[in-house]
Amino acid sequence: MGEQRGRGISKPVAELEDGDVVATDFGLHALGGGPDSRTLPNAQDAVEVERIVADAIPFARGDVDTRPGLLDAAVEHLRRLARAQ
Repeated sequence: MGEQRGRGISKPVAELEDGDVVATDFGLHALGGGPDSRTLPNAQDAVEVERIVADAIPFARGDVDTRPGLLDAAVEHLRRLARAQ
């Protein structure tokens, strides 16, 4: 379980793991650009991720991985895109 400390208050936290790809258009509007994650393989529906995160909050169980193995799939997709150019 993660814990956040500051101002004399300690409270449990849940952290969404890096590498989970949520299907949004964020990359199209990000400073410096980025891919439209809706085009990445295995990108998760935002509502699905919202449910997983909301379910994790009451338990503050530390790291939350919404779909194991997704990082590897996203990296491979980006490698294929780079080879195609």
